[in-house]
Amino acid sequence: MRSLLLRLAKQEIKTMMTRYDRHLQTSPWKGLPELCNENGSYCADSCPTQAWSASTMLDVLYDMQS
Repeated sequence: MRSLLLRLAKQEIKTMMTRYDRHLQTSPWKGLPELCNENGSYCADSCPTQAWSASTMLDVLYDMQS
């Protein structure tokens, strides 16, 4: 059961990460924004790219390898 839950969680994370990857490929800043609104929509009060946003994604990718 634990193995199944782990596989399902990893699949969900991969689905979410695909959205971030799409954003990185289309962003003129080639980065992830500081904030977003509901469902990931654009937030005018957000900085267009933040180092900690990218570092959080790198942490997730690192953890996914274990």
